[in-house]
Amino acid sequence: MGIAIYFSLLLAVSYVTTRKLSKDSYALADKKSHWLVIAIGMIGDSLSGISFLSVPGRVTDIGFSYFQMVLGYLVGYAIVARVLIPHYYRTGSPSIYRSLGVGLGSGAEILGSLSFILSRTLGAAVRLFLSITVLNEMFFKDLGVNFVIVAALVLGFILLYTVRGGMKTLIWTDVFQSIMLVVGLIASVCVLYQFLEFTPSTLWDAYQNPNYFKFTQVFSWDPKASGHFLKEFISGIFIVIVMTGLDQNIMQKCLTCESVSDAKKNLTYFSFLLLPINWIILTLGFMLVLSSQKLGIAIPESRDQLFPTIVNSVFPKWAVLLFLMGLIASTLSSADAVLTTLTTSFKEDILKSFKTKPRWTESTKLLHVCFTVLLLVVVSLLHAVPTKSAVHLVFALASYTYAPLLGLFILRWTKSGTYALSLYWYLASAIVAATLTRLTENLAFEMYGYKFNYETLIVYAIFFIACAQIASFVWRRDSRKLPPKRADAV
Repeated sequence: MGIAIYFSLLLAVSYVTTRKLSKDSYALADKKSHWLVIAIGMIGDSLSGISFLSVPGRVTDIGFSYFQMVLGYLVGYAIVARVLIPHYYRTGSPSIYRSLGVGLGSGAEILGSLSFILSRTLGAAVRLFLSITVLNEMFFKDLGVNFVIVAALVLGFILLYTVRGGMKTLIWTDVFQSIMLVVGLIASVCVLYQFLEFTPSTLWDAYQNPNYFKFTQVFSWDPKASGHFLKEFISGIFIVIVMTGLDQNIMQKCLTCESVSDAKKNLTYFSFLLLPINWIILTLGFMLVLSSQKLGIAIPESRDQLFPTIVNSVFPKWAVLLFLMGLIASTLSSADAVLTTLTTSFKEDILKSFKTKPRWTESTKLLHVCFTVLLLVVVSLLHAVPTKSAVHLVFALASYTYAPLLGLFILRWTKSGTYALSLYWYLASAIVAATLTRLTENLAFEMYGYKFNYETLIVYAIFFIACAQIASFVWRRDSRKLPPKRADAV
């Protein structure tokens, strides 16, 4: 009954927000969104099922060291708010990759869009796979329902409430889902707090207990460890700059604010909201470890299954319902905005770059449906490739798929107008840079025992810039000639 009410509310929001639509409603929500509404809605989008399930499970392996990266997020969001947001507003386009077309030619814009589409498709698929796997194991497997059918039902429902209103609908559904996600987290902590018979003082004692230090350690200073503070902190900065600041999915929501100042305010307040929320998530992970010890339950090899295992063993029915709603919220919020932003980027950056101009309404709905089917296919393929931790897979993929974006934007801001490369040479630069990055990772480990973590993103971007510079020097016909700009460039 509770789930039916949840879905009904989402459909009701979709109905209300789609009664009056304009051509700017789908991509920019008519640029009338309040900054606080966006900030609250971004909580669910940024956390998703990865933080809801995988981060608490990883406490068994890395303790609270993930918080080092969260601290880096603060610096990253400050840079995005003060440097990137004003730049995007000046372009006047729903797509942030229009800037690449203006400065580096249509080839750079297309590669930027393709990098985003690949990154977000894989990232959203992994997040959906994680959440749908838990839903399937807990509620559908005993009924004999196939995983692919569950995935199709989830994506079909997302399609139902997003295909017409796009961003205008998502602004409000994300608020609702963020609230449900946070409520689910807090309820889970409260249940385990009571189960473990904690008081504020005993919880603090547990944090400081030497026997539990490996589960609660925040800072790591071992220079060879993958979780060293500086590596995690700097990686957190660059992850936000690249996976948020250069990502159409998050930035398109910021562009729905009425002004640049509102968009800056949105990101600033949102970044500080992440600190207590992530600490709650890590505390939840610590409590899950203690609960498993108290119950005598072995930690699952797949850390993502630790939370659902404890839920089935400890939680009362009302808490199971809140957990389920939080999980559903994280599942839907990880994919609904992606469909809209993938559609926007493909239409604005790729179709228009090839001078294909179908009618807005028809092409948007068709692309929206196509990307829904694509996500279903990728999620189904992931079902056959289990991973120990989905969060590691997401960031590992992001290091390689987002790095060309970082390289392109650095070229755009530092050498604009000197790189007359076609799409093929940009693609070649990306492939060569990826190969060099992989070789560097292997060499560093074999010679020095150094393990690359999220700094792969930075190394790959540096190699990409170098390859693009070489390609530009060798193959451009006139070093003083500006790259071809789009006809509609601003």
